[in-house]
Amino acid sequence: MKVRLLLSTQRSGSHFLKSLIESRFPGVVCSGEVLEEPVAFVRQHPALASHPEFPHFWLWYALETAARRISVAPDRRMEAFGAYVAKLGALAHPNDLLIDIKCNTIRALSGYWDTDHGSRDFASFIANRQIPVLHLIRRNILRGIVSQRMARPSEVRHPVEQLPASAARPKIHLRPKTLLAEIQQDHRLTQDYQALFRGHPGYEEVSYEDVVREGNYVHSGVHLRALGHFLEKKSVPPRQTEHPFKKITPEDLSEMVENWPEVLRALRGTEYAWMAETPLLAAA
Repeated sequence: MKVRLLLSTQRSGSHFLKSLIESRFPGVVCSGEVLEEPVAFVRQHPALASHPEFPHFWLWYALETAARRISVAPDRRMEAFGAYVAKLGALAHPNDLLIDIKCNTIRALSGYWDTDHGSRDFASFIANRQIPVLHLIRRNILRGIVSQRMARPSEVRHPVEQLPASAARPKIHLRPKTLLAEIQQDHRLTQDYQALFRGHPGYEEVSYEDVVREGNYVHSGVHLRALGHFLEKKSVPPRQTEHPFKKITPEDLSEMVENWPEVLRALRGTEYAWMAETPLLAAA
């Protein structure tokens, strides 16, 4: 049994990738987003599907510190996380375990509640334990942000039914200055973890856009082979004909963003302008 880490920012397609992995690689199970706060959405997706009673990290941490089985000191949280990972791994045995971690939730393990930068403490923790890291990167951050905004009104982050083309979709309004700051923050966070983990023997990067695009071509398997190399497993034919999670973001973002011209003007002239203008990546 081996523990691995799936690292990504919010709305980067981790649920899609996990469903692909569990469908194509027997002997690998994927966790929920274990460092998220225990809100309603997180409770819908247990830390480990085979043991739904086992809590996500922060609830487990609260219970363990209340029982005085672990220290409450902020500088001991990383150590506590190590104990939590070991328990998750034992529950997943004999399967390998892929633990889903979001970049913006990591620094709390070091006692910081900001999400603007990567965590050297966490990178050292992972490297010292020789835990392989699969970094899922969504290059088109704009589409991830739109997807997140669209999910908020219904609180359905990962729908399992595709809306019919004729169905009415709520429109969203984006504040251009705030949007640009969010894109910059996500980009910086991704770059921080790329820098922190690059050179780590077990570090691999995969692009969400490439994985999704590849899924539309029957004879393409480049990223499937890359996943197999990372997981040290051979892929098998999928156990289901389609993935359970459906896209909620349309190909044309102007259909959903009521102030789309403002968004275009805000991004024009920046390094992120291509996110609104590149049709090749718009479908992912």
